[in-house]
Formats: sequence, structure tokens, C-alpha cells
Amino acid sequence: MIIEVTSGNDVLKHSDALLTTTITDGLPPGNKIDEFIRQTAGNQFHEKLFMAGPSNDGQVVVVKGDDFEKGVAFSNVIFVADKLRQPLNVIISAGLEAAADAGFSSVILPVGIRMDSLIGMVEASEEEVLKEMVEAVYDCDRDEIERITFVVDNNTESQLRQILDLD
Repeated sequence: MIIEVTSGNDVLKHSDALLTTTITDGLPPGNKIDEFIRQTAGNQFHEKLFMAGPSNDGQVVVVKGDDFEKGVAFSNVIFVADKLRQPLNVIISAGLEAAADAGFSSVILPVGIRMDSLIGMVEASEEEVLKEMVEAVYDCDRDEIERITFVVDNNTESQLRQILDLD
């Protein structure tokens, strides 16, 4: 599996799916990831998520997008219900399993999951969040997934590269 790290502004390479979380039943948080999805694809993913309404912690909803213009960053979104009760690696692993089951070979994984105001609710620090995400990726042994692209901001890029031992 190829693991890449890229800036949030450089997500130009197409991936089959974007993996993110939803904290409340069927309603994604209004965070940077949610904004990115809406800016890229409008409301179609959120409307389908709302109709599916994930309710159990770790439940996954794979929302397939309509036909997109060529050149967009992703065609599908994998939403994992996150009640902030389990370590993040468990939540991310559930999403990666669903990606593999759906036949997706490339996944975008934004590091903004459980960051900012969510620090301290399960993981105690940004570093712990990043380590949990890396653990889920390294534990993923599904051959279907050929590439995972971590999308970072300037504050987390060097820290993630160090944890991944990419420096």
C-alpha cells in the first residue's frame, strides 16, 4: 500500500473515496472536512447520509456520488458514526474495511478528524490523534486498498511525517 501525505490545498489527485466521521445521527459536524465535501460536491453526500442516518458507534455508511466532472478529488464518501467512545483507530479501521468491501483502491484520509475542539474527548493530544490514524492505516491488511492519502494542514504535516517515518 502506498501512503502519501499532502497539503489540504493539494488534493488534486483523484481518489475513489474520502473517509470522514459523523458525530451525531446522520448529521456531519460543520468542520473543515464537511465544508470541503460541500464545496466540492454540493449537498448530495449529506442528503444521502441523512437518509441513511447512522446511529451506532462505528457504523459505516458508504455514500456513492453521482457522476462528477473529471478532476475532482473524490467520487464517494465513507461516513463512520463516531460517538467519541472508541479510540480513533477503531473508527478509521471500520471505514477502511468498508472502503475495501466497496472495491475502492484509493482513499483520502483528512487528519482533521477529531482535531480542534474534539481534542481531549477521547485522544489527549493532536499527536495521539495522528498516532491512532496511523495505527489504523498500518493495521489495514486489505489488498483492495492500494493508496491512502493523508490530507494535512501546515500544523500537522511535519508531525505526521515523523510518526509515519517519512522524513
